[in-house]
Amino acid sequence: MQQTDEAIAIIQKLGFTAYEAKTYLGLLACQPATAYEVAKKSTVPSSKIYETLTV
Repeated sequence: MQQTDEAIAIIQKLGFTAYEAKTYLGLLACQPATAYEVAKKSTVPSSKIYETLTV
């Protein structure tokens, strides 16, 4: 398991969904960023990134 996978698993234990955990890590890695940049960094589909960011 990679560090990123471990981080996602830990964040999910806090109650985040997989997309939310990936988005959170993507935001930490590149801020400020556009939704497109966060989607690329986090591997969350662009069609889901806006919904995930507004949760």
